Amino acid sequence: MYVKYELNVVGSAMYQNDRLFKVIDYVDTIHDICAVLGCDFYLTIREVHPTLDDSSSTQVKSISNETISKLVSTIQSLRDEKRQRMQKVIIQFFFLDFSGT
Repeated sequence: MYVKYELNVVGSAMYQNDRLFKVIDYVDTIHDICAVLGCDFYLTIREVHPTLDDSSSTQVKSISNETISKLVSTIQSLRDEKRQRMQKVIIQFFFLDFSGT
């Protein structure tokens, strides 16, 4: 009985650890995209969940399903913004290139 309980505790700890690494990976991705776009990373990450802001004094990070879902949504929104900006640059480049010749 005790061994079964111990296995459940270890399994739960591994599950939470995996979720924490997933959250950290998503936060890193948001940081990278914000750096490219010139967005305020801390403002962006605080909008997802205040505990994800490393500049705050809290050591606890939210690893809830809602937080992970918001991280994924934020990454998608930032990637969409990046793609739109790239399309504008490409259009401007071709417009300038062809109108100058």
